[in-house]
Amino acid sequence: MARTEPQRNERFRVARTRLQFTRQALADAANQHLPRLYSMNDNDIGKIERGVVTWPGSERRAALRKVLGAATDDELGSSIPVPSSLGPALPHSALSSSHRRRIRSLPGVSTMSVYRKALIRL
Repeated sequence: MARTEPQRNERFRVARTRLQFTRQALADAANQHLPRLYSMNDNDIGKIERGVVTWPGSERRAALRKVLGAATDDELGSSIPVPSSLGPALPHSALSSSHRRRIRSLPGVSTMSVYRKALIRL
């Protein structure tokens, strides 16, 4: 099976360069809002820009939104990863608010299982 190249996250890169941050400077600024366990470096920022990481952990996404002045993950180009057999990744907003509530409220239900159902409906 052919492996597809990750899609670059231009929205994230533009948000970083708009504030004239280097990758390391952005990581350092975000680390001010993160517990040490979740700290980032320039390599982590590069992976997000290259599309290798499309959905950083919630703590990292919150810190990056705060530093870059974004109200939503979609503004920074974050998308929930989907196995290539299901098609391209969709933005978090593709899930209805009721689906997101179900994810948070039902123990044992994975984000991916709810996401797959939403993807099939689209």
